[in-house]
Amino acid sequence: MRTSILPKTPLGKWSIGFFVALIIIYISILILEGVFGMAEPKSVTRTILATALAISSIGSIVTGFIGVLRKRPIFFVPLLIGIFVLIQSLGFMFTWG
Repeated sequence: MRTSILPKTPLGKWSIGFFVALIIIYISILILEGVFGMAEPKSVTRTILATALAISSIGSIVTGFIGVLRKRPIFFVPLLIGIFVLIQSLGFMFTWG
């Protein structure tokens, strides 16, 4: 009997999609700030990436919350990480140098 780790429900697929987008955008922000020096607070690129990060973290929080309400504890992980990243993305957006 094979066990698949990939989600089968639409909620699980959305949750994984938001979570993967969240990780990719977060890493790209760190790379852009660290390597290319785009740490200026009024940079348009930084604001766009921080907004995309906030949107994907809100999606991760919503799908995680719905999953927890349906008594599926695996959705608790994206919920917590989404809250943490949402707080950080707001910090990226509203940091005034």
